[in-house]
Amino acid sequence: MTRPFPTLTLQQKKQRTSTALSVTAKSQQPTAKHFKLNNKMLTSIFKLRNVVAIAISLAAMITFTRCTTDDEVLSSEKEITSFKFNAPPAVGVIDQDAKTIAVVVPAGTNVTSMAPVITVSAGASVNPASGTIQDFSGPVHYTVTAVDGSKATYTVTVNVEGTGGSSAKQITAFSFVNPPATGIINETAKTIAVEVPFGTNVTALVPTISVSPGATVSPASGVAQNFSNPVLYTVTAADNSTATYTVTVNLTGSGGTPTPLTSTITANTTLPDLGLPIDYTCNIMLQVQNNALLTIEPGVTIQFTATGAGIRMNDGTQIVAIGTAAKPIKFIGVGSNKGSWQYIDIYSSTDNTFKYCDFINGGSGTGWGVVNNYGGNAKVSMENCNISGSLGYGYYISSTNVQAVMEFKNNTITGCDKAPVYVNTIYNAQKFDATSIMTGNVNDYVHIANVEMSSSGSNVTLNKTSVAYYFAGSSKVYKLLTINQGAKIYMNVNSYLDIYDSSGGALVVNGTATEPVTFSRAPGGANYYWGAAFGGIVIEGNGGSSLTWCVIEHVAGNGGINIWNSASNVDLNNVTIRNNQKYGVYFGGNGTVTHSGVNDKFSNNALGNVRLYDGTVSPTLP
Repeated sequence: MTRPFPTLTLQQKKQRTSTALSVTAKSQQPTAKHFKLNNKMLTSIFKLRNVVAIAISLAAMITFTRCTTDDEVLSSEKEITSFKFNAPPAVGVIDQDAKTIAVVVPAGTNVTSMAPVITVSAGASVNPASGTIQDFSGPVHYTVTAVDGSKATYTVTVNVEGTGGSSAKQITAFSFVNPPATGIINETAKTIAVEVPFGTNVTALVPTISVSPGATVSPASGVAQNFSNPVLYTVTAADNSTATYTVTVNLTGSGGTPTPLTSTITANTTLPDLGLPIDYTCNIMLQVQNNALLTIEPGVTIQFTATGAGIRMNDGTQIVAIGTAAKPIKFIGVGSNKGSWQYIDIYSSTDNTFKYCDFINGGSGTGWGVVNNYGGNAKVSMENCNISGSLGYGYYISSTNVQAVMEFKNNTITGCDKAPVYVNTIYNAQKFDATSIMTGNVNDYVHIANVEMSSSGSNVTLNKTSVAYYFAGSSKVYKLLTINQGAKIYMNVNSYLDIYDSSGGALVVNGTATEPVTFSRAPGGANYYWGAAFGGIVIEGNGGSSLTWCVIEHVAGNGGINIWNSASNVDLNNVTIRNNQKYGVYFGGNGTVTHSGVNDKFSNNALGNVRLYDGTVSPTLP
């Protein structure tokens, strides 16, 4: 490091310059003893001598000034950023908090004479230096010196595979001093639970942590952490193996009684987690009005204490209830009886959002759900939620807004006395897929009340879910209806699908050999037949309908598939048509059927496999 020069006053600089000129003049003055020069030449030499001397003095002054800048900030960076051996190849694991470096080398390595390659912060130096041979049979200390002179010392431990350090890596104790609290360690699950008094600020708690001998932990003991959410601690054994513990801090103690929700909410309101087993109680249908935003924070539990209690979000309002996996939001009733409170009712077309919420034993009305998209334009997004214990449906959607279901992912609906989901129109069934579990209800299907697809509407795609779709009524399809692999369609006793092509109506079924699409009757009741009026699937035109790898069964009408007029056209590929009360395929018009892999898949059609347009019956399609 360059030694700083002292700052000179103006007078001192002048004196130094004068002295330099004087010295230069004395040391360089020529005499007649050495040279024979005329007066003109001598005068020129003196002038040149003085110019050179002045230039040298000015350069020295500039150098002094440059070296004495008081504003220069020197770096304090002093980290070992990389530590490795080239022979044998091995890279150290650096814990910057604990200032430790652990290196594992192959069995048989002579650790008494090893030269590490070390990288440090820019401008810093390390001692012993990189490349210096050391004996690593015990810990070796390396000191890093920053540009500003500050230092940091690292401890390097080298372990030999199979013969080296211990594999022990347990957190043996975890506690807080302020407030006093000791964690309960579950070594099998690698979890630590700590309870602190109600009102504790958990955002900056300092833990004291003990670990196995020779092991280290990160984050380190004594370092403040925010425990609003679970914190992960990684323990590294002497042999460099690791284990990760999840530490959860919970508030305990009474801290007061639950806060009652007793009056209409007309302004933006946030319900924070009070740290109580039950944070809020409500014995009314809590109205949210006047475009208010209701925010419910993670960990909140609201208990509804009457069968008519719940929350109603009126038009223009918004509810945002976003919990976490560790701190879900809970809506509960009193006791464990089904239907002990009413519902969360959404009339608003804003982005109403539920994430990581549990709705337990709501749905006291048998004709509704626990969560209802009720208004004409209501919209709801639901992810990672649980609904259980309804006397009616789990999720009820009567909104006619085609965006009523903004999102529906990773939810569970079970234990409902009707179906898990009721949908008013087929348009709002498109967000359901196999990520959600909707089994364990009296009727395990998505109930679609109205399957009609008008010419002014949009196309619809239905995907596989954990349950079937139930088409409660007949439908005329004037747009494209696509049903993808693995989906199951249960048809009501009088329902059928009538495919028109006058406005682009078509049915496209995309099954596979392993996941066919099925059209059948709902299980669990009488062994009825559906499509009594006309048949099962009625094709009335050439709209590009195609059915691939599907099953059509238990149809009461003319046939499982009905070619209704001379304009009718459909492509059938690997379609199984079986167990129908009359025919498998019925030609009511002289339409066209192209097919492959169908004729060997007819079975148990009571009046025959194919009834042709001329009235004759054939075992196969022409």
